[in-house]
Amino acid sequence: MQAIEAFELFHACQPVVLVIEPLGAPATRIQLTDESLHSAVEARLRSARLYAGTFRDSAFDIAGPGRVQPRDGEAAALGEVMKDWPPRLEIEVNILNRSFLIVVRLRKMAVDKFGALGSATTWETVAFGAHGGDAGYVRASLSESLDEFLVAYLRVNEDACGN
Repeated sequence: MQAIEAFELFHACQPVVLVIEPLGAPATRIQLTDESLHSAVEARLRSARLYAGTFRDSAFDIAGPGRVQPRDGEAAALGEVMKDWPPRLEIEVNILNRSFLIVVRLRKMAVDKFGALGSATTWETVAFGAHGGDAGYVRASLSESLDEFLVAYLRVNEDACGN
Protein backbone atom coordinates (compact mmCIF):
# COMPACT_ATOMS: atom_id res chain seq x y z
CA MET A 1 0.00 0.00 0.00
CA GLN A 2 1.38 3.38 -0.92
CA ALA A 3 1.76 5.95 1.85
CA ILE A 4 -0.36 8.51 0.00
CA GLU A 5 -3.26 6.07 -0.47
CA ALA A 6 -3.03 5.07 3.18
CA PHE A 7 -3.30 8.70 4.26
CA GLU A 8 -6.13 9.38 1.84
CA LEU A 9 -8.29 6.34 2.50
CA PHE A 10 -7.08 4.04 5.28
CA HIS A 11 -9.28 4.07 8.36
CA ALA A 12 -9.20 0.44 9.56
CA CYS A 13 -12.33 -0.33 7.53
CA GLN A 14 -14.48 1.92 9.71
CA PRO A 15 -17.88 2.82 8.31
CA VAL A 16 -18.33 6.40 7.14
CA VAL A 17 -20.80 9.05 8.25
CA LEU A 18 -22.84 10.19 5.27
CA VAL A 19 -23.30 13.91 4.60
CA ILE A 20 -25.30 14.91 1.51
CA GLU A 21 -25.54 18.60 0.72
CA PRO A 22 -29.17 19.67 0.10
CA LEU A 23 -30.15 20.04 -3.54
CA GLY A 24 -31.28 23.38 -4.90
CA ALA A 25 -34.35 24.37 -6.90
CA PRO A 26 -32.86 23.41 -10.31
CA ALA A 27 -32.72 19.78 -9.16
CA THR A 28 -36.44 19.72 -8.41
CA ARG A 29 -37.13 20.82 -11.99
CA ILE A 30 -35.72 17.50 -13.22
CA GLN A 31 -37.39 15.51 -10.38
CA LEU A 32 -34.11 14.92 -8.53
CA THR A 33 -34.76 14.84 -4.79
CA ASP A 34 -32.67 14.80 -1.64
CA GLU A 35 -34.46 11.62 -0.58
CA SER A 36 -33.72 9.74 -3.80
CA LEU A 37 -30.02 10.61 -3.58
CA HIS A 38 -29.81 9.71 0.10
CA SER A 39 -31.56 6.37 -0.43
CA ALA A 40 -29.29 5.44 -3.33
CA VAL A 41 -26.07 6.36 -1.52
CA GLU A 42 -27.14 4.79 1.78
CA ALA A 43 -28.02 1.52 0.03
CA ARG A 44 -24.60 1.37 -1.65
CA LEU A 45 -22.76 2.07 1.61
CA ARG A 46 -24.87 -0.46 3.53
CA SER A 47 -24.20 -3.15 0.94
CA ALA A 48 -20.48 -2.56 1.46
CA ARG A 49 -21.01 -2.51 5.26
CA LEU A 50 -19.63 1.03 5.37
CA TYR A 51 -22.68 3.03 6.54
CA ALA A 52 -22.36 4.70 9.96
CA GLY A 53 -25.47 6.86 9.71
CA THR A 54 -25.67 10.58 9.09
CA PHE A 55 -24.30 13.46 11.10
CA ARG A 56 -27.79 13.92 12.57
CA ASP A 57 -27.64 10.31 13.81
CA SER A 58 -24.48 11.01 15.79
CA ALA A 59 -24.52 11.14 19.57
CA PHE A 60 -23.66 14.85 19.74
CA ASP A 61 -25.38 18.21 19.50
CA ILE A 62 -23.62 21.55 19.06
CA ALA A 63 -23.37 23.20 22.51
CA GLY A 64 -21.81 26.52 21.46
CA PRO A 65 -18.70 27.66 19.63
CA GLY A 66 -16.09 24.92 19.81
CA ARG A 67 -18.15 22.73 22.14
CA VAL A 68 -20.38 19.73 21.65
CA GLN A 69 -22.95 18.22 23.97
CA PRO A 70 -23.15 14.43 24.11
CA ARG A 71 -26.84 13.58 24.16
CA ASP A 72 -26.30 11.66 27.40
CA GLY A 73 -23.57 13.66 29.15
CA GLU A 74 -21.64 16.84 29.83
CA ALA A 75 -20.53 19.32 27.19
CA ALA A 76 -16.95 18.85 26.05
CA ALA A 77 -14.42 20.72 23.97
CA LEU A 78 -14.95 19.91 20.32
CA GLY A 79 -11.32 18.81 19.88
CA GLU A 80 -11.67 16.22 22.65
CA VAL A 81 -14.58 14.57 20.89
CA MET A 82 -13.55 15.07 17.25
CA LYS A 83 -10.45 12.87 17.49
CA ASP A 84 -12.72 9.82 17.73
CA TRP A 85 -15.14 10.79 14.94
CA PRO A 86 -15.38 8.39 12.01
CA PRO A 87 -14.53 9.58 8.50
CA ARG A 88 -17.25 11.50 6.62
CA LEU A 89 -18.28 10.79 3.07
CA GLU A 90 -19.62 14.06 1.68
CA ILE A 91 -21.76 14.12 -1.44
CA GLU A 92 -22.44 17.33 -3.32
CA VAL A 93 -24.67 17.40 -6.40
CA ASN A 94 -25.19 20.72 -8.15
CA ILE A 95 -27.60 21.21 -11.04
CA LEU A 96 -27.32 24.31 -13.19
CA ASN A 97 -29.50 24.65 -16.25
CA ARG A 98 -28.78 21.49 -18.26
CA SER A 99 -25.50 20.57 -16.60
CA PHE A 100 -24.46 18.92 -13.35
CA LEU A 101 -21.47 18.73 -11.04
CA ILE A 102 -20.95 15.86 -8.60
CA VAL A 103 -18.32 15.90 -5.87
CA VAL A 104 -17.69 12.87 -3.66
CA ARG A 105 -15.13 13.48 -0.93
CA LEU A 106 -13.81 11.69 2.11
CA ARG A 107 -12.99 13.85 5.13
CA LYS A 108 -11.00 12.52 8.07
CA MET A 109 -9.74 13.97 11.30
CA ALA A 110 -6.15 15.16 11.00
CA VAL A 111 -3.60 16.92 13.18
CA ASP A 112 -1.45 19.66 11.66
CA LYS A 113 2.20 20.30 12.51
CA PHE A 114 1.14 22.67 15.30
CA GLY A 115 -1.01 20.01 16.96
CA ALA A 116 -4.35 21.49 15.92
CA LEU A 117 -7.05 18.90 15.23
CA GLY A 118 -9.47 19.41 12.38
CA SER A 119 -11.30 17.80 9.51
CA ALA A 120 -9.47 17.52 6.19
CA THR A 121 -10.46 16.31 2.75
CA THR A 122 -8.18 13.38 2.03
CA TRP A 123 -9.81 11.92 -1.10
CA GLU A 124 -12.08 13.43 -3.75
CA THR A 125 -13.52 12.75 -7.16
CA VAL A 126 -15.42 15.17 -9.38
CA ALA A 127 -17.77 14.42 -12.26
CA PHE A 128 -19.60 16.84 -14.51
CA GLY A 129 -21.65 16.78 -17.64
CA ALA A 130 -24.95 17.57 -19.29
CA HIS A 131 -28.06 15.84 -17.89
CA GLY A 132 -30.57 16.73 -20.62
CA GLY A 133 -33.34 16.93 -18.02
CA ASP A 134 -32.82 13.30 -16.98
CA ALA A 135 -32.47 12.83 -13.20
CA GLY A 136 -31.65 9.16 -13.80
CA TYR A 137 -28.52 10.17 -15.70
CA VAL A 138 -27.37 12.28 -12.73
CA ARG A 139 -28.03 9.38 -10.32
CA ALA A 140 -26.10 7.02 -12.63
CA SER A 141 -23.17 9.45 -12.70
CA LEU A 142 -23.27 9.64 -8.90
CA SER A 143 -23.28 5.84 -8.81
CA GLU A 144 -20.10 5.77 -10.92
CA SER A 145 -18.44 8.22 -8.53
CA LEU A 146 -19.50 6.05 -5.58
CA ASP A 147 -18.05 3.00 -7.33
CA GLU A 148 -14.76 4.83 -7.65
CA PHE A 149 -14.77 5.64 -3.93
CA LEU A 150 -15.84 2.16 -2.80
CA VAL A 151 -13.24 0.37 -4.92
CA ALA A 152 -10.45 2.64 -3.67
CA TYR A 153 -11.56 2.57 0.00
CA LEU A 154 -12.05 -1.19 0.12
CA ARG A 155 -8.77 -1.85 -1.73
CA VAL A 156 -6.75 0.28 0.72
CA ASN A 157 -8.61 -1.16 3.74
CA GLU A 158 -8.70 -4.74 2.44
CA ASP A 159 -6.69 -6.33 5.27
CA ALA A 160 -8.59 -4.41 7.95
CA CYS A 161 -11.92 -5.39 6.37
CA GLY A 162 -11.00 -9.07 6.56
CA ASN A 163 -11.21 -9.58 2.79
